[in-house]
Amino acid sequence: MLHEIDKAELAEKIQRLVAGLVATSPAGRGLHLIGGFRYRLLDASPRRSDDIDYSWDNDLLSKRDELLELFQRKLLPELKRTFGYEGSVAKDDGPGDDSTVVKVLELAFYNMTIPGSRIVLPVEITKIARTDSPKAIPADSKIILTVSDQDMVESKVIALLNRTFVKARDFVDLFLFQKNLGKDSARRLQAKLAELQVTPESVRSRMDSLRDNAVVHTNNIAEVVSDQMDEAARETLEAGGGAKSIYESVIGVLEDLLAPAKER
Repeated sequence: MLHEIDKAELAEKIQRLVAGLVATSPAGRGLHLIGGFRYRLLDASPRRSDDIDYSWDNDLLSKRDELLELFQRKLLPELKRTFGYEGSVAKDDGPGDDSTVVKVLELAFYNMTIPGSRIVLPVEITKIARTDSPKAIPADSKIILTVSDQDMVESKVIALLNRTFVKARDFVDLFLFQKNLGKDSARRLQAKLAELQVTPESVRSRMDSLRDNAVVHTNNIAEVVSDQMDEAARETLEAGGGAKSIYESVIGVLEDLLAPAKER
C-alpha cells in the first residue's frame, strides 16, 4: 500500500515535471506560474499545493487545449518511463460560477500494481490582475516565468475578497507571504479590484462574512495546516497559536489594506 506521504512526495515530483515541461515548451510560452505551487517551487513555501495554477493574458480555452495536447504527447509517456505510472488528461470545466474565468485540466495517474495509488492533479488556467512586469526565475535547472512577488501576494488578497467560495489555502499563503505587500499595495489593490469590477459594497460584504464566520474559516485553515504543511512548519505554527493566529493575522492585513479606501 502506497503511504500518504509517498503519494504527497510523488505528487510534488509530478508537479515539478509539469512545471518544467510547460516552461520549456512552445505551448507554455507566456504562461505565468502562480498560486500555491509557485510559492512551493520558487519560494520554498512550507505548504504543499494540490494543483498547479497559471495566469494567461489571452484566450483561456485555446491555451487549455494546447496544454492538453502537450500533456498527452509528452507528459504521459514521461511519467510512464520515470515512475511506471499510467495516466490520463481530461478537460474539467464544471458549471460553477468560475467556469468562464478558469479553465481546468485534470491529470490523473495510477499504478495498477499499487492499491490506492491514484493521484489527481488539476492544472488551472486563469488570469490575474498584474501591475508589474513578469519575472523569470531559475528552478530545477529551468527558467520559470511568473508574476512579481507583490502581484502574487496581492492576488491572494483579491482571491479572499472575490472568490465565489473562500479557500482556506489563501489565508495560509497570505499569512506566509504578507511581507511581499508594499506600501503602495492598498492603492494597487483598489485599481485591480476596480478593473475586475469588484465594487466597494461587495468588498464590505465579503469582509463582514469573513468576520462573521471566523470559526468556520479557522477550522478550514486548521485542516490546510494539518494536511498540507511540512511537519516542522506545522509544529511551529501550532506552538505559535495555530489556525486562529493565521486567521487573525490575515484579517488584520485585510483591514489595514482596505482602511485607506474606507477613509476616502
